[in-house]
Amino acid sequence: MAEQGYAQAQINLGDLYAEGKGVSLDYVTAYMWYSLGSAGDRRAAIPRIKNLSRLITPKQRIEGENRASAWLSSHRNLDVNE
Repeated sequence: MAEQGYAQAQINLGDLYAEGKGVSLDYVTAYMWYSLGSAGDRRAAIPRIKNLSRLITPKQRIEGENRASAWLSSHRNLDVNE
């Protein structure tokens, strides 16, 4: 569902990467999914982004933002934010 652009699924996937549950711990990928999810559910995503920002470097944050931008560019035909 996250790949289809559903905000809550993107946030949930970010949680999995941030906690290393079922996937390798990866804060940059978590940041990417939180950033994508924030477009549809800012109230849920923003606190997670703020907490994660305390654990990552500015370079990692930028990498997460760049990955989110690249994902959006490759998924332009999606118009789903729930």
